[in-house]
Amino acid sequence: MREFEIRLKFQNHLLLGVIDRININENDITIIDYKTDSFDRKDLNAKINEYKTQMEFYVLLVSEFFKKKEKINLILFFINYPDEIKIITYNKAEIDRIRNRFIEILSKIENGNFEKNLANCKHCEFAKNEKCIVK
Repeated sequence: MREFEIRLKFQNHLLLGVIDRININENDITIIDYKTDSFDRKDLNAKINEYKTQMEFYVLLVSEFFKKKEKINLILFFINYPDEIKIITYNKAEIDRIRNRFIEILSKIENGNFEKNLANCKHCEFAKNEKCIVK
């Protein structure tokens, strides 16, 4: 399936994600996310880490949408480095850990008790002159 949109209710919140590709097999699901970033190869691990929360969000969405699947594979494919494919496999325990992490994140957001990630302000569509507008 190409460009698969998942919209679902999770912990009284509407979550939405658009995943580049999903392959559904009998025993597992594979999420493929294509990245078109331009960066030096030496920065690959940092770039992979930069996308960790987004990738785990996709794992959460897929695990909630396809509840009977207990194994999710995630492929992070950088178009500019096709020989550097990152594959991560999540089992039930890891999926549960991700689910709990997002429950905690949502709780912090609800209570106004979360830290701003100011490093992302230059990428945020709500920033003004690459500065956070939220006080």
